[in-house]
Parts: sequence; C-alpha cells; structure tokens
Amino acid sequence: MKLLCGALDILGYDALVIDPLARFHQLDEDKASGMAPLLRTFREIGDTRVLIVVHHEGKHLEGRLAFGGPLGHRARGTSAFADLHDNYIALTKTKTGVRIEREHKYEASPDPIDVAVGWTDGNVHWEVAEPPTAATLPTRIIAYVAQHPGCSTQAVKDGVTGRADGIVRALEQLQAEGRIRVEVLGQAKCWYVCS
Repeated sequence: MKLLCGALDILGYDALVIDPLARFHQLDEDKASGMAPLLRTFREIGDTRVLIVVHHEGKHLEGRLAFGGPLGHRARGTSAFADLHDNYIALTKTKTGVRIEREHKYEASPDPIDVAVGWTDGNVHWEVAEPPTAATLPTRIIAYVAQHPGCSTQAVKDGVTGRADGIVRALEQLQAEGRIRVEVLGQAKCWYVCS
C-alpha cells in the first residue's frame, strides 16, 4: 500500500480504482479483524484522494438480491465494509437491464434508477425508466410505517432506502411534526402513522 500510494504521488494521480477488491488482497473477507487493517488504509487513502473499490454483493433474500435496506450491508463478507464508504453505488442485474442504487453517508439517498438495456440492429441502447415517484425520505418512511404499523426503528431502517442516521433523524422530525407517533414497549420503539 505504501508503494502504491507513493506511485500515485509521484505520478500525480488523484484517484485510485481497485477492481475487484477480492483480487487485491489475500485476507478473509468474512472477518472484520482480518479486513480492519486494509479498510483502515482505504479510509486514509480516501481522505486525500478519490478511492473507488469495486466489490461484489453476496447477501441474498429468498433467492434474489435483497433490494432495500442499507446498501453497504449487501456487500460480500464482513459488515465492516458498510462503514468504509462515503458514497455507495450498487449495480444489480434485473430482467430487463440493471438497477442503479446510490447511498450517501451525509444525505438522504435518491430513488433507485432502473435502466433497460436492449439491442436493435446490432447496437446496444439504454433507456432510463422514470421512477414511479420522486418520494422524499420522509414520504417513503410514512408509506412504510403505514404499510407496517407497529414496526420497529430497525425495521424502518431495513425497509426504507436511505442512510440509517438520516432515517433516524427523519423519524424524529416526523414525530415532532405529529405525522407519526411512537409507542415504547420495553426497549423497543414501535412506529405508527397518525390519523
């Protein structure tokens, strides 16, 4: 890593792309303790230049990749990967093309983009599908809680696309506005839409 960073400095490059991560190291990706030194080094590199790490998703739900929930938790191996990124872009193959999902550490995540890919006369063409709604994070939270009355804070984090800290702030704001309410059962918070 020191040699690599030195070469980047000598050549004057401001960005480093590691593609794919699995071929870059010989560590056990399932163990946070094994990956910690590499991830710490990545964080240091990312503080001074652009670092793009291509990694594979490995978390499946009912035989398919799990849409929804924090994107970083879908990465193969230790969940420590979820704490590494400032921005996370997930490309997932769909029946008609790809879904692009984005997650940002410091702001609410935008809606996913579905891109249809096709061939016409030997040429590839791309068509971006308009999202069914450009719903804001609070709107998505209200819709989720309405569909899942009594859901926990963790269920909202898992079921609504967005950063966990942004979702918690939005829940608190919606509660302060009187749009949702919370009931505390033991240590659990259960959320409901106000009627």
